[in-house]
Amino acid sequence: MTPVTGFFDLVAADLWRCQGASSFGLFFRTLFQDLAFRPVFTLRAVQACKRSRWLAPLWLWARLWHRRTQARCGVDVPAFKLAHGFGLVINGQATIGSNVAVMQGVTIGGSARGVPCIEEDVMICANATVIGAVRMGRGAVIGAGCVVTKDVPAGATVIGNPQRVIVRRSVPRGYHPAPPEVICK
Repeated sequence: MTPVTGFFDLVAADLWRCQGASSFGLFFRTLFQDLAFRPVFTLRAVQACKRSRWLAPLWLWARLWHRRTQARCGVDVPAFKLAHGFGLVINGQATIGSNVAVMQGVTIGGSARGVPCIEEDVMICANATVIGAVRMGRGAVIGAGCVVTKDVPAGATVIGNPQRVIVRRSVPRGYHPAPPEVICK
């Protein structure tokens, strides 16, 4: 399979992760009602204007729209799904894979040892804290209020403070992984 790189494919994949479906009507409803989807969409618009020779004149307008959206929604967005944008702190050096879901109040911070590396399909629940040079394996789920200071294996669920790894048997409710035919970049 090839990575998704087109603007409309990326927006459809973002919509799928946010709503579990993708349609034209759902896109407009989500754009106007979901404060977590809007900054991701405006980021995609800025990236599309920057890459396209024909849309280059609109780049400044898109950039201003994105900044306004960030200020109104209270988030600074790399490229992943935000369930609720308020109260996020994300280190700019952290490595974040595709299809990562981050809830409200999450802190992803560095330390003297380094910054976190978050692989694909990770879900970080409300008020979780990830600190230091830790690697979170593909498909991991970090529970609400959890403090992560050690590596998390792929497909594991981490709960509590100090962190405790438990085995997970299924995908958590409310989480929509990318459709199987789409690989997001």
